[in-house]
Amino acid sequence: MNTIKSIFVKLLIIIFCASPMVSAQAEKQDAPEALKKHEISVNNKTPQSPKTLRVLGHSKGRKGFGIFYKNHLKEFRFRHPNLEIIFQDGKELDLGGNFDKSRLARYYADMIRSGDYKWDVIWMDEPIYSRVAGFLNDFEWGPKHLVDFLKIEEFKDTQKAVILNDPIYRKGTGGIIVGPYIEGYVGVAWYNQNLEDRLGLDIKNYGMTFDDLLEYAQRVFVYNQKHEQKIALFSDADTNTRVTLEYMFQNLIKSEIGDFDEARKEEISEKKLAALLKTLQALEKLSQYDPLLQKRQGMSMYDAMWAVMEDKALFHIFGPWNFDFWVGKYGEQKTMKMVPAEMPVFKAVDFYLGGYLTSVAVLKNSPNKELAVELLMSFTTARAVENYVRLVKAPTGTRGNFATFRDLGTDKVVKFYIEIDHKYQGRVHKAFNPGYLLGAKNKHLGIALDKRIHYVLEGKMTAAQAYEEIISMLK
Repeated sequence: MNTIKSIFVKLLIIIFCASPMVSAQAEKQDAPEALKKHEISVNNKTPQSPKTLRVLGHSKGRKGFGIFYKNHLKEFRFRHPNLEIIFQDGKELDLGGNFDKSRLARYYADMIRSGDYKWDVIWMDEPIYSRVAGFLNDFEWGPKHLVDFLKIEEFKDTQKAVILNDPIYRKGTGGIIVGPYIEGYVGVAWYNQNLEDRLGLDIKNYGMTFDDLLEYAQRVFVYNQKHEQKIALFSDADTNTRVTLEYMFQNLIKSEIGDFDEARKEEISEKKLAALLKTLQALEKLSQYDPLLQKRQGMSMYDAMWAVMEDKALFHIFGPWNFDFWVGKYGEQKTMKMVPAEMPVFKAVDFYLGGYLTSVAVLKNSPNKELAVELLMSFTTARAVENYVRLVKAPTGTRGNFATFRDLGTDKVVKFYIEIDHKYQGRVHKAFNPGYLLGAKNKHLGIALDKRIHYVLEGKMTAAQAYEEIISMLK
């Protein structure tokens, strides 16, 4: 009897345990056809192969910009788990010699001719675009081979109105906008605060006139008469290399012209030639006070940039990028002695030297064009822009007013750009050739003009001689 009871209990347990399986099987058999198909597709799904986005950018030597770029790519990768991003700095490509933009442009031209697109995002700016056009013998190569961001509706909501409305931002790239204008710049008269204190100066951060600058030059000269360790007014490179004082030279000329539209127009005029002569005469006045570094033969633009940090010069006049380079080499604490100031003018005007830069583009025939466009658009979000301004300490071409970003105004360098942004409301322009001054037919005279800036400052040539030589070269 006990045996029969035991067998009966075991049967009940088996039936009880099996009932959910039976029920589940029944439900499965009664399930809709679509659900069955879905289950089959899930069970048989094969993992997708990861996509690779190849980005050729630029950040070498710029600590803040490098950190910004690296962090942003990492964040984009996090939002796309099935994506691999390969980043390389354009300066590190093996192009058969020391890097220059002409070699990079030839590399792009060869890639376009062959149809073998190795990159999705490429480093691109106006000088590179122009060089590619030369190799392809086609200035309109951009509309054929690059994505035009103006055709992306959301893009128009991200850029400052001046970028969208002023044709100058499309003129150098075949009539298209090749990417977001993340980077902005203005001319900066960086000065060494330690030397300012040593000289007993009170340098104007805003509204500096040429007369103010002349007074600073005189004070430096008097100091040098009494001290063995000399201080130059300016740190600038050798005459045969890039002349960064051209920034100050152009700003003085444009302030004398006085009209924003006229100052940008590639037309020569009596008024512009008068401004040229006045500016050369101003440099001649400065030449009395030995304003340049004594030992700058063979010195590159980068060597000159380090000299001001080493207390060898009071001013280094260039763009916002210097601060990032200084931090990369000397660290942020030592770099804090460098203070930004407006470049001098002859008279106050409602515009300033500067502009906005696009430095990236997407190839139309790249393997992952849509992802590449999405990546560049992600650089225009409010968070990305705030990170850019905070890390790089430079203006930006995005529409959002970075002055509204939390805590940025407490940084003296960022505060300077906020003030400039408020003061000039996007009315900035920087010409990369002397066409603005000497007319479109004389764009090629940039090097000749730059050399004479130094010749006059060195006292090797009078303002009148420099002016006559430039006039004799005009077409």
